Order: sequence, then structure tokens, then C-alpha cells
Amino acid sequence: MKIKLNGSKIILLSILILAAVVRFWGINFGLPHQLCRPDEEMIVSKSLYFLTGDLNPRWFVYPTFYMYIVSFFYFLYFLFSMLIGTSASLADFLAKYFIDPSAFYIIDRSVSAFLGTATVFIVYKSVRELFDKNTAIVAAFFLALAYLHVRDSHFGVTDVPMAFFITTGFLFIVKSYKDGSLRNYLLAGIFTGLAASTKYLGGLLIVPMFLAHCLNISNESKKVRHMLFDSRIIAFALASIAAFFIGTPFALLNWLDFIADIVNNGKFLSIKYSTVFHIREVPNWKYQLSVSLFYGLGWPVLLSSVLGLAILIKTDLKKAFLLLLFPAAYYVYMGGWYAACVRYSIPVIPFLCIIAAFFVTKSSYFFLKNINPKIKITVLALFSLIILYPSLFNLIKLDQLLARKDTRLMASEWVVKNIKRDSTIYQSGLNTGKLFFYPALVSVGYKKWDYLESDKMIMAEVFKDNRNYFKDIDIQHYNELLYDMREGVFISGKEKAPPPDYIIIQQSPLRLFSCIPTKIVNIVTESYFLRQEFKAINFENKKNIFDQEDAFYLPFAGFEEVERPGPNIYIYEKIKKDDIIKGI
Repeated sequence: MKIKLNGSKIILLSILILAAVVRFWGINFGLPHQLCRPDEEMIVSKSLYFLTGDLNPRWFVYPTFYMYIVSFFYFLYFLFSMLIGTSASLADFLAKYFIDPSAFYIIDRSVSAFLGTATVFIVYKSVRELFDKNTAIVAAFFLALAYLHVRDSHFGVTDVPMAFFITTGFLFIVKSYKDGSLRNYLLAGIFTGLAASTKYLGGLLIVPMFLAHCLNISNESKKVRHMLFDSRIIAFALASIAAFFIGTPFALLNWLDFIADIVNNGKFLSIKYSTVFHIREVPNWKYQLSVSLFYGLGWPVLLSSVLGLAILIKTDLKKAFLLLLFPAAYYVYMGGWYAACVRYSIPVIPFLCIIAAFFVTKSSYFFLKNINPKIKITVLALFSLIILYPSLFNLIKLDQLLARKDTRLMASEWVVKNIKRDSTIYQSGLNTGKLFFYPALVSVGYKKWDYLESDKMIMAEVFKDNRNYFKDIDIQHYNELLYDMREGVFISGKEKAPPPDYIIIQQSPLRLFSCIPTKIVNIVTESYFLRQEFKAINFENKKNIFDQEDAFYLPFAGFEEVERPGPNIYIYEKIKKDDIIKGI
């Protein structure tokens, strides 16, 4: 059967291809460094561990549905590696993770990028149900190039996948509102449960669903009691609950740990650490508006969404509330957190793109009433592209930078080539900015099987039958020292140690993650010389805006005097006595 492509289908297909290109461009950034995008290591590690047959995560900060999806693709990768002979067993396959984890991270990120691209199509389908074809095309175009959504589609974490399941659930909520069928209620419930099983706040889709149901009850002239006891809304609720527990079954089977992690996560989001460390002075709700959405959508799209909402409230109040209730409920709840990362605004992006598209098409129709339709479409396309310019500028700069080698990788390669093994090294800052060395089972600043419980379990599986998997691997080993700031001494294990052979300083605008102790600065100044440096950014340029609460070493906006991802890395070598004598 031949598929005929008319003009609108060709445009939609082009938009989807464009959406995929900007999301997959540079998707291998930072690898094999495992902390170039924080939280990916948890997703990858848990997903890999599930291959051992134990599906209990023993950790419920995130629900498990997305990790099960990633684990399924790891299983396919395992079967493929067995087929082509690169893995002889599951333990052999898991060992690859500890030697070079790049492939596992790329698979995880690719799932996220694919779901991000698919969300563009779902938005198109939703807007076709709510409005018309042209508005649907514009909405899909806006989301395809929405900077924040594109940026985070590169990351193998749960934010973009949750947005996919939210928009899919919303599609069936819209269908439920239009036809009131049991089938669409059930599908809306399934995707609401899966959204919550990807990230808990996806469950807030129950708010627009209840509105759609109330509108249906009103249109059908049924009694008020049907709002709660109608078979369709009961089916929706049961489907939501069932889908959630199918995606996160151990929330029920291991409910004590589940409740404990939910409570602890709530406490974490309420901690005022951003104020304590002088990272952010404004409340989260204001930060999300003035930073996450202002730059993540671009101010023209954000302004268009506000104007579009005003017009929609005046012309069709029911649709306005249907579109507004989820992002409003989510934003109010999220806005009360003290923790504030720009990615927290991702679930509201598709809805704002829809409302902005409504404004653009509505205003175009108004001002171009008597214009030739072809000219009208051309003007609409140009107007949409102009509105998208700030977002387009940011995402192109981001993708270009992601495709460049990270300073942490450049510095690691230099260390392996120029510093002899068993040298003592001290690295400043947190793990996210430190150097890892590959292939290596133990890297400076990051001992893998001590980081996550699932890493220990994977390692046990690897060594269960054969302890010789790594015998031929050239392990790069350096002795890492810690620094006790109170005592003013370096520590190796539990013992005091002399100053290290090398001190590696990371410097970046991320104040919390790249802090340099003053005493270390004094030690470097007195007893070390600069051996090598790798610069990523002009640290003095204040025009770059960073997400200070998320350890991602590229600016969220600005991109001025930024050469590549990563912190600035400075490698200092201890001055030897012979060098001092020669200097004299």
C-alpha cells in the first residue's frame, strides 16, 4: 500500500526530522566521563543491574518505568553483542560498563532523544483535536525547536520522557473531552499512570482529566454524583493506578523503602541550600519564569503564550482551562520548592508551545483575512521562524558546543600520557568536574562500585564466575589524596600524607561544584608550578547564565567566550628541590 504525502504531511515530516537532528546532534558529549550530565549514572547503573534478573531498585527517588525501558534496550544490545560474538556471557557484557561505559550512555540518551522527538508528533495530534491543522503545525514547529526541550532531550534522565507521557496522556484527555468514550478514558488513565511512573509529578494529569470529565457530565446532563461514580472516571482511576504499579511494581512490593525515599526526596527539595550558598536570591516560581522559561522558550514564544491564553480565555473558556490546568497545577506545586533546576520547567513547555501557536495562527488569520491562502501560509511560517529566533540561537550554540571535546577528557588524556602511574594527585571541587581515566576500574575521585549499590551488585555479577575479565586491560591508576581543611593536611586513606605530586584545579562559574579551598590556593602558589591548562570559558565574562543547582558545565544562556564543555582545568606539578637549585 502506497502512502500518499500531501503538503501538511510533508511539512510535519520535515519538522520531525528537524526535531530529531537537533536532539541527536552531539548526543555522545563528554563520554566516557560518566558525570557530564548528573543523574545519568543512576539511570544507567540501575537499568544495567536489572539485567541480572533482580528488578527491585531498592531506591525510589525516581520511579522505575523509564529505567525498565532503558534496561529493555540494554537487553537487546546484549543479545546483539552475543550474536556478533563480542560478549560470551552476561558477566562479560556487564564488564564493558566498567571498562568503557560510552555505549550504555548513548543508548540511554537516544531513548530520551527519541521520546523528545515523538513528543513533537503528539503535540501535533493534540492540537489537531483542539484547534486546526495550521495551529498544529506551528505548535509542533515551536516544540521541535524549543531550546530547553531540545537541550534536555540530549540527557538520559527522566524529564523529557515524563513530558512525552504527559503530552500523550493529555492527547487522550482531549479525546475524552470530545467524545466521552470509555476507550479514551482508559487510555488517558494508562498514560497518566505511566507519566507518574516515569516521574511522580506526571500524576498531576488527573487535574485536567477531572475537568474534562466534569464537562462531559455537564454536556450529558447527568447528575452530580456521576462526577465521582461514573464508570468512565472509575476506569480512568483504576487504569492510572494499575499503570503506575506496572511501571514501578516495587513501590507496592517494597512499600516501606518507597515511602521513606518519597519523604526524604520531599525534604531535599525543601532544603534552602541555594540561599545558604548564595546561589539564587529569587523564589523558585520566579526563577523558573525569568530564567527557565524566558530563555528555554525564548521571550517571543513565552509572550505569545501569554497573549494566546488571554485570547483563548475570551473565545473558548473550556479549552483554555483544559490546556492550562496541568501546567498551572504543576507550576504551583514545583514553584514552592527551594531546589530550582531549569529542567523542572520541561513539562510545561509543550503546553506553552500550543498556546503560543494558537496566538500566532489566530493573529495571522485576523490581520491577513483577505490575503491569498498561499501567501498567508508563507507569512505564518516566516512569523513563526522570527518568533523562534532566540530559542534557535541558543540550541544551535548548545549543539555546536556539545559536539566539541570536553576539557575533562582532554585533561585526562594528557595526564595518562604525561604523568607516571602511582603518582599522587589531589583534585579540587566535586566529582562532576574531576578527571576520570579510561580504561580504569578505579579512577581518581570516583570508585565506581562504591558510588551506587547497584554498581556493587553489577561488579559481583561480573566476578561471580570469572575473575580474569580485566587481566589484559591497561589500568591507569593514580593515588588520590583528600584534603582535610580543618587540620590543613592531605589524607591518603586514613593516614596523613605529604603534599601530592600534582594538584588539579577545576574552575567554572558553577560556584557550588567548583569551589577551590583557599588553603589549596596558597599551597599551589608557594610550592607548585603550572604544568598544563585546558580552558573552556572566559571565567570573567558575567553575561553567561548558568544553572547553578545542576552540575552541567555549559551555560544555559549567553554562550559568550565559551569554547567547549567542561570546567577550566589547571594541572600543577610540585616544585622539586633539584628544580629550585637549578633556578638559583
